[in-house]
Amino acid sequence: MSLKHFEISFKVKAFTNLNQHVRIVGSIEQLGHWDPLKGLKLNTNMNDYPIWSSSAPILLPKGKSKLRKLFIRLGTKFEFKVVYFENDHVTTWENLPNDINRRYQVKFYKVALNCITGDPTVRVNVLEKVLDTDNMTSNDFSNHSFFFEITDLF
Repeated sequence: MSLKHFEISFKVKAFTNLNQHVRIVGSIEQLGHWDPLKGLKLNTNMNDYPIWSSSAPILLPKGKSKLRKLFIRLGTKFEFKVVYFENDHVTTWENLPNDINRRYQVKFYKVALNCITGDPTVRVNVLEKVLDTDNMTSNDFSNHSFFFEITDLF
């Protein structure tokens, strides 16, 4: 089975004030290239709060491109953080230990990334783990770790 995109959704446990929301901001275009106003806005409701979720997964086009801006390959890494907003104004960037960012390496077709603000840990819930062997050589298999954790963080 070959898909055209990698699909990544997000769930974050974040406590906010009234009129605040959170966004995922990161190193790839789909997360705003570190521009908080272009980050992925998360949603919550009275039943789910303090869990904030992406309403739809981000789609990362799969393949090769001379531009390398939009298309990614299995193994691509990106970084991200949570940013707090009040209305449409940034109030706070998430403070992680040692001023680091969360990191994720694309290994599966569909995942949900779960995290808690203030904790750099990313828990990966694999929704579809079929690998794209069309774009991988035999050396690629030996260079990738296919261990994953399926967890119910919340």
